[in-house]
Amino acid sequence: SVNDAPLVTNPGNQTTPEGAAVSLQIQASDSEANTLAYSAANLPPGLSINPGTGLITGTLPYTAAGTYPVTVTVSDGLSSSSVNFTWTVTDVDIQPPAAPVGLTVSLSSIAVNLDWSNNGEGDLAGYNVYRSDSETGDYVKLNPALLTVSAYNDTTAPGGATSYYRVTAVDASGNESSPATTNAPRSIAFRAATSADNRGASTIVINTPAGVVAGDVMLAVISVRATPTITAPQGWTPIRDDANGNAMRQASYFRVAGSSEPASHTWTFSAAQTATGGIAAYSGVDNTNPVDASGGQTNASSTALTAPSIITTIDNALVVGLYGIATNPNITPPAGMIEQAERMASGKVKITTEIADGIQFAAGPTGARTATADKAAANVGHLVALRPVSVVPPPTTVPPAPTDLAASAGDAQVSLTWTASPGATSYNIKRSNAPGGPYTEIASGVAATNYTDTGLTNGTTYYYIVTAVNSVGESPDSNEGNATPACSSPSIPTGLNATAGDAQVALSWNAASGADSYNVKRATVSGGAYTTIAEGVTSAAYTDTTAVNGMTYSYVVSAVNSCGQESDDSGGANATPQAPPPAPPASPTNLTASAASTSRIDLTWTDNSNNEQGFKVERCTGPGCSDFEEIGQVGAGVTSYGDTGLTSNTTYRYRVRAYNAGGDSGYSSPANAKTRRR
Repeated sequence: SVNDAPLVTNPGNQTTPEGAAVSLQIQASDSEANTLAYSAANLPPGLSINPGTGLITGTLPYTAAGTYPVTVTVSDGLSSSSVNFTWTVTDVDIQPPAAPVGLTVSLSSIAVNLDWSNNGEGDLAGYNVYRSDSETGDYVKLNPALLTVSAYNDTTAPGGATSYYRVTAVDASGNESSPATTNAPRSIAFRAATSADNRGASTIVINTPAGVVAGDVMLAVISVRATPTITAPQGWTPIRDDANGNAMRQASYFRVAGSSEPASHTWTFSAAQTATGGIAAYSGVDNTNPVDASGGQTNASSTALTAPSIITTIDNALVVGLYGIATNPNITPPAGMIEQAERMASGKVKITTEIADGIQFAAGPTGARTATADKAAANVGHLVALRPVSVVPPPTTVPPAPTDLAASAGDAQVSLTWTASPGATSYNIKRSNAPGGPYTEIASGVAATNYTDTGLTNGTTYYYIVTAVNSVGESPDSNEGNATPACSSPSIPTGLNATAGDAQVALSWNAASGADSYNVKRATVSGGAYTTIAEGVTSAAYTDTTAVNGMTYSYVVSAVNSCGQESDDSGGANATPQAPPPAPPASPTNLTASAASTSRIDLTWTDNSNNEQGFKVERCTGPGCSDFEEIGQVGAGVTSYGDTGLTSNTTYRYRVRAYNAGGDSGYSSPANAKTRRR
């Protein structure tokens, strides 16, 4: 019989783009059911045919563009058949655009503004902008769709932080360029603003701006007709309060937002008036000293609302203009400033408030800032500069080596000092027992420009270097410093004070530098010779309990260090201990007075004590008198007294008290007597 050739189905012409994965099955059959073998000629690069199944597979490289006349042959071993078709590989653009150039950054209170030069590619589709909070961190795409202009305003960049940006160009094929990069240390960012008005009321209520978080700083301005006293709600700190004649008053305030802010804030007026006001909230403001500078002025009736120039003390302060005018105009903010709020109260009595802001990039005078109204009236302008939190641009290189390293020896220690390295966040300390090293690191992460190396061996010389560290890495070594620790004599104690007690003397003095303990010395003659009465005293105080009452002692103190070296003696201090005085005696009682003659009255009383030195007798003239004077004394144990030389037929009043070295007793009850008539 005659063998029939296989029957092959032509797949038709093929068109495939570069980079595509290919899977094309060649269909063939044989009437005798013989095993078929497949082959192909002139397939595009990257493709091959399976000889047993006829499946063409592979991935077309990006260099494969062109037209290929393909022949597929199928054989049953005795005869074969072929089909011919054209395979066209289309060109695919895989060349990305050039990275954007000319990327610049500018700042306002509401955005980080990015701008760059237009790319020149004809197939450019647009741009993407990405942001991260660190140079090497995760970048997030900010634009939901490709940007068709070469600029982007990032209104969500956080205040008080550095944001890092990447800008790429994208072509019509989706190829994305390498990025242009920049960073923006943003100082103060506008959060939100609210405003309110009233008409003839004694309060004005202003809502807290949306999105305020703990640490934000809010500025408030209240503009009110006439000149009522304005009382702020709790937690608001006054900045300025200016009255413009009888036309209006304006007051400004600040508040640092807490973790839970009220929904609104209420200002109170001493009289009902029409008023407007606003609150603007900002992030990135220094919470400790929010206001860097402020000023204000009143302006006669005019369309110019002027706030005076102030002087900022720090770069990147945010200057906020707070304006009020006693009418209802439209207000244009000062040049270079952004309007954040405008509120007017219309009606018979009118007033309008305006808030605008702008960044003052360099410290110094701001110049006067003038807003413009389309109606004239008396007005007030306040200018407030908000102080930003510290925003330090990230380093790009390691810090320079620290300089002026100096080593100073102490007792078993060496103190190091050096000049700060610009841009350093910390320092590493390294030590060697030989000049030039090798050095061993003994401390890292040292924040200050000084360090004390303790626990050393006196008499051994140590050699030191210091390196500075930042986020990029470690600096070269500083100059070498060396020192040999040794014991040094302690300083002489000063300020010795001696306080006498009962058979004891309490001593105190100023601590001496380098002292480990103190020796206390005593003499019975001022200036010596001194005998040591206590050693190893570890505090700057000592009580001598061996002193004898009535004897004067002279004391000195010396300091001793850990090496046993003793300082010279301190200056002397003297004290004489004494027994305490006795308690005052008890009061006498039962005082009686009786006339003995026309010129004598006799007194008797009861002695209630056993420690008196005697009794004091006092007298005044008249039955109810109180101007007593002492007329005599008697000894201990004596309980009577005769008062002579008196005037006849006269009433005298007496009292008696006991006394000793501890003081006087209380008085007896008084007693009266009248001398006899002649």
